[in-house]
Amino acid sequence: MLGAYGGYSGYGNYGFGGNPVGYGYPPETTGTSTSSGASTSSGTSSNTPVSSPNSLSMNLGGVNVNYSLGPSVSTLAAQSAQFLNNSFSNDAAFLGQTIVGANSLVTNLTQPLINAAQTEATFNNSQLPGFYNTLAGENYTLGQSAIAAETQTANASIAASRSAASSAGGCYITSAVCEVCGLPDDCYTLKTLREFRDRFLLTTNVGRAFVQEYYDTAPKLAEKIRARTDAKDYLTSLYTRFILPALLSIEWKLDSNAFKIYRRMIYTIRSENPINGEPINGGPLNG
Repeated sequence: MLGAYGGYSGYGNYGFGGNPVGYGYPPETTGTSTSSGASTSSGTSSNTPVSSPNSLSMNLGGVNVNYSLGPSVSTLAAQSAQFLNNSFSNDAAFLGQTIVGANSLVTNLTQPLINAAQTEATFNNSQLPGFYNTLAGENYTLGQSAIAAETQTANASIAASRSAASSAGGCYITSAVCEVCGLPDDCYTLKTLREFRDRFLLTTNVGRAFVQEYYDTAPKLAEKIRARTDAKDYLTSLYTRFILPALLSIEWKLDSNAFKIYRRMIYTIRSENPINGEPINGGPLNG
């Protein structure tokens, strides 16, 4: 039975009923098959397949069948290679532009900032220490000069005060009071008040101003008091009203209180013994 249909090849070319069957897409046939297997094509045998670079040609039972394979592998490979080359070129161009932009940013912005910071750091490290040392030295020198000047002024004031006190004799009020009370010039009262003057009053601006004002006005006040008819009683009352309380404050180490009492005594004397009809006015003695 198989031999009647030409074996497998006959079965493959003709189905039941004598209808030809083709395989592949799209099927391409050349010539027309006959029962004897001869082709009607002129000059061409039915057993010779017709092929092309992108197709597969087969002869199945005397019928040439061509299968279209689409683009060849070489074409696909070439297209893929071209795509990859184009993609690589685009990526390389983008990367190159990015690198150029980054270099430009570093060159035009970052590097100047780095250079400026390095310059500032160099200046700070090399110049500022010496500058601060110089400034500190100058400030120290000025401070020492100011201290020396103030010390010199204070010493001069103390020396002037002591000189005036030693040469004034009985013209000063406290000396006049002690004289009336029968106390010597080196008595405890005078020695304590003089030490209070040098230790406390002459060490502050307010105290030095008070001492200076006292030396300017005390001789006139002492002269005015001596001219009173009740000079002895008046001077004795000054001792009990002011000098003795001031002495007690000094002994109790209440120097500020002693200063207030002694200043109040001078203020009271000036009010009670006006010169030329008016009290003697003078800065700190009125406070």
